[in-house]
Amino acid sequence: MGASQAEQVEARVVKWSVPPLIDRYKEACQDMSTEFHDALCQTLQEFSVALDLSNKGLKGTNLAPLCKVLNRQTNLLELHLSGNFLTTECVQFLGSSLASLHNLYQLNLNCTGLLSEHLQLLAKNLSADASYKLTDLDIGDNHIGDQSFGSLVLLTRHFRLKKLNLSGNKFSKDLFTYSFNKNLTLTLDQIEEFDISDNNLNNDAIIKVLSGLPAANLKKLDVSRNSVSHGFLRELLTVWGELDDVKLQTLKLSRCYVHDSDLFDLLRMSNSLETLDLSYNNELTSISLRRLLQCEPLVNLDLYGCYNIFKYFTELSKYIDQPTNEQKGKTIKLSVDSHKNHEESEYLVNMWKELYGNRAVLKQNSRLLCLSVLK
Repeated sequence: MGASQAEQVEARVVKWSVPPLIDRYKEACQDMSTEFHDALCQTLQEFSVALDLSNKGLKGTNLAPLCKVLNRQTNLLELHLSGNFLTTECVQFLGSSLASLHNLYQLNLNCTGLLSEHLQLLAKNLSADASYKLTDLDIGDNHIGDQSFGSLVLLTRHFRLKKLNLSGNKFSKDLFTYSFNKNLTLTLDQIEEFDISDNNLNNDAIIKVLSGLPAANLKKLDVSRNSVSHGFLRELLTVWGELDDVKLQTLKLSRCYVHDSDLFDLLRMSNSLETLDLSYNNELTSISLRRLLQCEPLVNLDLYGCYNIFKYFTELSKYIDQPTNEQKGKTIKLSVDSHKNHEESEYLVNMWKELYGNRAVLKQNSRLLCLSVLK
């Protein structure tokens, strides 16, 4: 009887069963000749859907075995590694795992020692066939620099991000003068919360980055402490100029050279601001103070370091016509000079007490006046 040829069979994996993460971690430690980390083992033992290892100071030798076995951990929804020390090996393992983490929506790599080459590794491991659910990415406080921008562009194209933190990433005013970045744009069409503070971006660079933001959906924006100059807020408002109403709830503009007239246009354009950080904008005067105190949606207002905020101040003006929405409380911080601004600060304190009675909370020293309202 002649030999018959076996039929070819095709199979498809419909379910992948993996051991508990703690067991996989210990096995990886043995394979990599690394000792178990007791605190890490305890966290993995209690892990369900959110793995929070923030600020544990873990070294790369401790994290590499974990990053190696994260692949196909489909119950993992949140991964927080901020405040630890990732190595190239860790990032390589993590990048290789992302495509198989089908339900991961939040990844926090803040202050983990990431460099430009690490971002390149993450971008290199992206798969066009993978369906990423990541919507919240924090890579702030890592010195990734201008050379990483191309990798960031790739990451934002694959992830449908709603939250992105790029604060303290050493981006410079020359970001778009390099030939490799000149025509690149971040994909930010789904973004609701964006932080690009504490970089070294000038007006042109930061406006170009922000031009891709959907202002109609944006809820939180922090552009504080960059290298912007006079007119920055005016340029930003021009970008948003076609919108009838900006939906921002939180806006942070510390050290952004905000002027009274610019602030007026901002308040006119947006009636939803609840938190506004204007600290260290020395050109703001009491003209803005009055408008801000009468802005009902505002519940958190920071004017610390605005040393001309009492300029043009007059006690004949009523700075608040009536108490604002009391259900959310209210907090206002101002810089004061106990010798120079004694009368002005005393007037505001008395006005606050009159408006809010026993719900008014006052904190004051020689340099700070904080007015609050209990919820």
